[in-house]
Amino acid sequence: MNEPEIKKVTRHLGEAVTKARREAIVCSLLAVLCTPVFVALASLAMGVVLLHDARKSHYGVDIPSAICTGTIFFLGAMLVFVLTDSRHSPGKVRFSKTWLVGAGAFLVLLVLTYKTSLPQRCPLPFRVAFAAGGLLILGLIGQVPLADPAGKGSGTWTDIFHRIMAACAFVVTAYGELMSASWLWVAPQPHEVQLAARFLCTLATDRSDPLASEAGSHATDLLFRLKLVQMTPGGLHLTPKGMDFVWGTIGK
Repeated sequence: MNEPEIKKVTRHLGEAVTKARREAIVCSLLAVLCTPVFVALASLAMGVVLLHDARKSHYGVDIPSAICTGTIFFLGAMLVFVLTDSRHSPGKVRFSKTWLVGAGAFLVLLVLTYKTSLPQRCPLPFRVAFAAGGLLILGLIGQVPLADPAGKGSGTWTDIFHRIMAACAFVVTAYGELMSASWLWVAPQPHEVQLAARFLCTLATDRSDPLASEAGSHATDLLFRLKLVQMTPGGLHLTPKGMDFVWGTIGK
């Protein structure tokens, strides 16, 4: 592959990275805005339960406690969702390190909320720490790769279930991007895009995978995010999308 063709791929890749980065930022912002809605729904459900119990016991409903309980319920549901939906062999559960750290942070949050007097003694610092802990948990479990979305169901309840699962995946993935994706905070440098384009061109012409040792670099991270390359037992290879990207660009 000659230099003009590589420059052509570089320009196209730069445009694709800019577009993908813009879309990822918008999705992350939407997830941040949607999270209070999910928490509010969970808190409302907890509030209804607490109100029902309060009528029986003649005690009032503590709104902050209902919000904390709703948030805990939401975070717990996200942990279970990520664990059951992550990419692993059918019938097997694989605990990733980031999920385990997130689960540990969830347990710490659970203990601080219900087994200490911090919510009563230091309400404001506790709420700040509680919010930060919740965001940390979402950021950690959002780094666990999720399975590809399932096809549409044939029934109304199945469709609702798939929509809920898609919303859960959207939220946790966006928080994982916010916590781990440096490209959302700092745009990739031109030399990184150029190096990534050369990686693409080399992989497109040489199937022997000469770049396996470079798979952890920032340049190839961009290609992974764009789903142009994949790591297989045989090494680093182009995806069908990556092949179409390179040869489609050169053929223009």
